[in-house]
Amino acid sequence: MSKKSDVLQASARILTDFGSMKYSVRQVAKSAGLRVSHVQYYFPTKEDLLIATAQQVCDQAHFRLSRPLRLGRSPHDQAQTIVTEIFESLDTPSGSTAIWELWALAGHHTEIASILAGFYAKLRKVFTHLLGKAQPQLGTGRHESLACCLVALVEGSGAMIAHNRALDSQLVNLRSEIALLVTQIFSPEQSRV
Repeated sequence: MSKKSDVLQASARILTDFGSMKYSVRQVAKSAGLRVSHVQYYFPTKEDLLIATAQQVCDQAHFRLSRPLRLGRSPHDQAQTIVTEIFESLDTPSGSTAIWELWALAGHHTEIASILAGFYAKLRKVFTHLLGKAQPQLGTGRHESLACCLVALVEGSGAMIAHNRALDSQLVNLRSEIALLVTQIFSPEQSRV
């Protein structure tokens, strides 16, 4: 692995472990086993490092979530696998806390906001494609609307049930209810969704 890659991994780890408020280039350098000057060689500013970290986190998530598309199963099975991957990711610090920290930064950094928006646009495109295969009669506009709702629902569930979130008794079945909705959305019998 390259030093640049080591720096990005350390950066994501520091962001996850300490949050954006306590994040520093010095901590990243220490975590990567490098001097600050080595980190600054690749990323001259803290903002450059955070932007590259956001891009890497989103690229890795997109790669992981697009794996089911290469398995050649039904659109419904592919969608369920993607949803399961998201839920499993939300149960880890790197899949939940890191994304929450990036969203916090996105309020003040337009490039990070753009990277996150791009990630969610790619995810919506995947669901739109799968819906087009499963429910062609609904039309592209409807596929896009349903995909947008699906991404918001699945990702938004992380605010209530994810790593380090106390599970309220009313939320125990949230993930299974979302899985049921995915089945209904992708079933041709449910064309009036």
